[in-house]
Amino acid sequence: MKKISYYLIIIVIAGLVLTSFWAYQKYFKKQGPDSLFFEVEKGSIQEVLRARGNVVSQKEFDLEFPFSEIIQNIFVKEGEEVNQGTPLIKLETIDFELEVKRLEAMLVQNQSNLDKLIIGATKEDIQLLETEVTNAQKTFDDAKINLNDVKNKAENDINQNYEDALNILDDSYLKSYNASNKANLIERTYFSGNDQESILVQQNNDSIEDSLAQTKNYLDIAKNNQTNENIDNVLIEFKNSLNKIYNSLGIIRETTESVNYRNSVSSTDKTALDTQRININTAIINVVNSQQTISSTKLINETNINTTKAKVDSAKGNFQKVQDNLAIQKAGARAEDIEIAKAQIKETESQIAVIKEKIRKSTIYAPVSAKIIKIWFEKKELFKPGQPAISLSTSGYKIQSDISELEIGKIKENNENKVLIEFDAFPGEIFKGRVVSIDPKEIIKEEDKYYRVNIYFEDSDKKIRSGMSADITINISFKDNILKIPEFTIFEEDNKEFVTVLKGNLKEKREIKIGISDGESIEIISGLNQGEIITISDD
Repeated sequence: MKKISYYLIIIVIAGLVLTSFWAYQKYFKKQGPDSLFFEVEKGSIQEVLRARGNVVSQKEFDLEFPFSEIIQNIFVKEGEEVNQGTPLIKLETIDFELEVKRLEAMLVQNQSNLDKLIIGATKEDIQLLETEVTNAQKTFDDAKINLNDVKNKAENDINQNYEDALNILDDSYLKSYNASNKANLIERTYFSGNDQESILVQQNNDSIEDSLAQTKNYLDIAKNNQTNENIDNVLIEFKNSLNKIYNSLGIIRETTESVNYRNSVSSTDKTALDTQRININTAIINVVNSQQTISSTKLINETNINTTKAKVDSAKGNFQKVQDNLAIQKAGARAEDIEIAKAQIKETESQIAVIKEKIRKSTIYAPVSAKIIKIWFEKKELFKPGQPAISLSTSGYKIQSDISELEIGKIKENNENKVLIEFDAFPGEIFKGRVVSIDPKEIIKEEDKYYRVNIYFEDSDKKIRSGMSADITINISFKDNILKIPEFTIFEEDNKEFVTVLKGNLKEKREIKIGISDGESIEIISGLNQGEIITISDD
């Protein structure tokens, strides 16, 4: 009984103490502010990506290049055991190296241009630019004179073509006239009767006379109104009429060889018909050649004029350019010109960095100690991304982790991302690893896409077992000397980031732009200055 009473007394005393403490906190203790304050400070941030992973047995894995190029060298053989960091296979880099040299030369030139902008033009520079303007003016004037000469020559050439065409039409008409006279003579001499052969000859002779009348009419049109268009049309009509005359002469000549007239028509007249057909055929050829000459001259003229016009435009543009450059140099560099020159330098430096990165990635190194299982290419073969370049096999374990497609772009392969690993089975112990490869095929989880990342241990440990789960921290990027604040101080509205800035006793909502994060602190790109105070509060 006494023991029970003792416990009851203890319980009552404890209750009184707790009740008294609650009353003090609620009614007597002075209330402090609910706000938290943080200073915008400079420092460094290691951007990381955190995920879960599982241990699996290491087996075969494939390595590939991130871009296409010719295989330059293979350093290993199938079946060979290699250590971590051993070079395995290399792509040709001569084009990349030449491009780096070109860009480095351009970088020197860009830097020189910037220096000149900052310093300003000297008297000698102005004189040189004035000389350039004078030379550009002369080149522009000469180009305009040359264009005028080309146009005049083009006009003369085409006019000569049409003048020659008129002469050809005259000659063709004369040949048609002679052919008509000969056909008339043949008809009157041998085919004036009513037999079938005579009627056929008479019909074709009439056709020749009609065609002759048409050619005379066309020729008159061309001579009375000597436009290029009229002559083009007359050439077409002449060719048609000459073809009709040629065909009719052929029928008349064939009729002279018919059974009833073969011996009646003299060989002299037959030969004369053959001669007239040859003459008409020559006229047809001359007309066609004239048409082709005119067409060719027009095309040549158009090409020459367009080429010369392009030279005029180029000379004009260069003249304007050197004029503007002279004006700029005389006026002195503008702030925006200096910024543009700086931007060109940064752009060139960025291009050099990209190509150097390609050169670095043109060699595949063994990510871990392993055995060469398969080399998929030979020297001088073209590698294309999406296929393995070399396959390796290892013993031991690796960690696999599925990373969202929204984050996978931050991760690089071939030992470029260091990883910290903490197993559920060994809390507080940190193991080190590196990202070796990323499986090319996506994994669908709850309708979202993920990609499997393979992480190898830098140091193996016998106590690690297949199937173990772990928290992994993948180091993505590092920035130093940047502004940063606690990430939880940021709030979002309308897809924009804001913080609350303390200005004396006033609070100001301010939009900011953010960069990388390590999960606790976050980079501030713009919107805040070092030393400013931000706050979070319940109000």
